[in-house]
Amino acid sequence: YDDGTQSVMVGDGTELWEITGGSATEVTDAQFPTPFAPQSLECMDGYVFVATALGDIYNSDLNDPQSWTPGNFIATEMANDQGWILTKLSNYLVAIGTTSTEFFYNAGIATGSPLQRNTSLYKPLGTINSSFANGGGFIYFAGIETPSGSGIGIGGIGISALARMMLSEGALVTGSDSALTLVTDELEKL
Repeated sequence: YDDGTQSVMVGDGTELWEITGGSATEVTDAQFPTPFAPQSLECMDGYVFVATALGDIYNSDLNDPQSWTPGNFIATEMANDQGWILTKLSNYLVAIGTTSTEFFYNAGIATGSPLQRNTSLYKPLGTINSSFANGGGFIYFAGIETPSGSGIGIGGIGISALARMMLSEGALVTGSDSALTLVTDELEKL
C-alpha cells in the first residue's frame, strides 16, 4: 500500500488472496473480475491490478485490495490482442499480450482507472507463451514481433531454434520470413 502497509497477493486466475501478518483473506467483492489472467496480478502505488484475457486491466480501490469498484479499469487497445501479462518496469505497468506490449503509468485519475497509456512506448511485440522474468531494469520473455512488413524472420538460425524448442513444449508457433528456405520448409512440417 502507499501508506507503508505490506501484504502479499496470491491469485490463480479465479481466486485472489491477501496475506497480511500471517493470515490469508480471500477477495470476495462481487465486483472483482474473474476469471483473470494469472500472470496479470501486479501491485503498484497502493493498487492491485489484474487483467482479463481480453485485455481489460482492473484495479482495486486505493490501499484496499478487498474492494473493487465497477468502472475501475482501462482497456488495452493499441492492438487486437489477448493473453495478458502485467509487470512493473520503473514507474510503468507493462501489459504484454500475444501481439503487443503497452505501457501505462499512474496519472492519479480520481475515478475509474488511475492509469494512463503512454502511446509512444507501444511495441508490436508479444509473448509466445506466458513465461517472463523481470529484473535489473529489464523484462525478459520469448516474444514475436507483429508482422508489419519488416522484422525478424523465423527462418534464421536463432529464431528457428527457438521456434523448434517452443513447438516441442506444445506451444502454437507462427511466423514468416522474406524467403522460403530448407529451414522454413522443415518448420512447416513440425
